[in-house]
Amino acid sequence: MAPSAVVAVLSIILFVPSPVIPIPASFAEGILVLSTTPSPGGGSKVPLVTKDLKLNLAVNQLAILHLLRQVASGNKCEGMSAMGRDDLEEVQRLREELASLLDTQCPLRDSVAQVRNRQEAMSHNQQKLENYVKDINASNNNLNGTLSQVRTTVLKMSSNLLNIQADIKKLQEQIVMKEQDTQKHSSTAQLHDAMIASL
Repeated sequence: MAPSAVVAVLSIILFVPSPVIPIPASFAEGILVLSTTPSPGGGSKVPLVTKDLKLNLAVNQLAILHLLRQVASGNKCEGMSAMGRDDLEEVQRLREELASLLDTQCPLRDSVAQVRNRQEAMSHNQQKLENYVKDINASNNNLNGTLSQVRTTVLKMSSNLLNIQADIKKLQEQIVMKEQDTQKHSSTAQLHDAMIASL
């Protein structure tokens, strides 16, 4: 294989983030062999890796690197389809290591799930608190309305009280005027009686 082809494949592996890597046709058959293993009874092939797309991608990348090492060391595989048992065992071992690495993510996933559950609980409690605040605000609004009604009633009562006080003052003035009139009449009568007596 030409060095430019090796560089091209390495560029594809290292810099293409897409799960579907555009692998050259000359590698397709070799990757297919690495991705599958013959069934015990012969015939159709059984997938060597799980259905996890990321895991399959990782195994295929390792297989390409393995093939590149063979090419670089001078071991040529015609069509890259005739892989030995050792190669398949190595890929199987790598697959198991990758699966083990994925299994170690379970505690982390559980922790993430717990954090999410706590966040959901906090969100639920926050919603409850917001509802309580809304209820308190509604109660405050009702109380403010009641206080406003009380103020209006007090103002009306104060106005009525002022009117009553004005009426009382008028009555007091009328009483004083009547008393003065009575005193005048009394004085006039006494004067009249005195004049008659002097005659």
